[in-house]
Amino acid sequence: MVKIRNKTLSVEIALKGAELKKLASSISYIHDSNPLYWNKSAPFLFPIIGKLRDGKTIIDGKEYEIEKHGFLKGMVFDIVSQEEDEVVLRSKYSEETLLSYPFKYEVDIKFKLKGMSLLVDIKIKNVDDKKMAFNFGWHPAFKISKIEDYRLVFEKEEDIKSPKVHSNSTLDFNTIVYANKTKELKLKRELFNIDTILIKDVKSSYVYLLNKENKGIKLSFPDFKTLAIWTPFDKDAPFICLEPWYGNNDHFDTNYDFYTKDDLIILKPGKCKKFKYQIDLIE
Repeated sequence: MVKIRNKTLSVEIALKGAELKKLASSISYIHDSNPLYWNKSAPFLFPIIGKLRDGKTIIDGKEYEIEKHGFLKGMVFDIVSQEEDEVVLRSKYSEETLLSYPFKYEVDIKFKLKGMSLLVDIKIKNVDDKKMAFNFGWHPAFKISKIEDYRLVFEKEEDIKSPKVHSNSTLDFNTIVYANKTKELKLKRELFNIDTILIKDVKSSYVYLLNKENKGIKLSFPDFKTLAIWTPFDKDAPFICLEPWYGNNDHFDTNYDFYTKDDLIILKPGKCKKFKYQIDLIE
C-alpha cells in the first residue's frame, strides 16, 4: 500500500492494480471493498472494458481470452517516484499478459493531491514494434449513505439512451431500456434494475455527486466518451460507481473481431495516449 497526503487529504493506493483504496479528509469517500457488496474500490480497466462475448476475442487471426474489465486490475505496479503528496506507479507487459493480449505496453499512473482535489494522470505507451489496440476506463466507487438522498448533476444536459445489458454482460444498443434527457439525475435503487446506466457519447466533461446538503464530489473526465453509472440493484450497497470509459462491453452480436470494438484506441509503436481524471471534494 502506498500513502500520500497533504494538509487536508490522505490517500491510500494498493500496488495491486494501482487501485485507490482511500480518499479522505475528515470523512472517507471511497468504498472500502467490502465483499458483501463488491470486493473492489476503484479498478482501472485495460485493455478491455466489461466482458467479451463468450470471454473470447480474435486479434490478427488468433483467438484470445481476456477477463472481465481486463487484467491491469490484477497486476502489481512498481513505484517509479514518490513524494509526500504524489506518487507515480508503473505496470508493464509480461510473458503472462502476452498470452491473453498480444501487445507490449507500459502504463504509468500518477496520483497527486492539490488542496481538496486528487489528480490522476495516466500514460499508456506502446513499447511494441507493431500497432497496439485497447480500451481504457476507471471504475471508482464513491461512498453514499441512503441512495435516494443523492443526485447527479452533469455539466451539460445529457440525452441518456441506455442499452439492454444481456445476461452475459454484452450490450444491445437496438433495445433501449432507459431513456432520459436531463442535466440532473435523482438517484434511486430502482434505476439499476437494468444493471448499468450507460451514457454513450457523453457531452459532459464532469459530473457532481451531491447529497441533500449539496456536499459530495465532483468527478472530471475530459478525455472520455462514455460514462457508466452502477450500483448493485439486488443489494442496499453503500456506494455508487461513476465510471468514465473509452470503450464499452462487446455488443451481443459481435463477430469476436477485437478491431470492431467500440471506441478502440490504436497506438503506433513508441506512441503514448494520455488520460486525466480529477476528484474534487465538496464539503
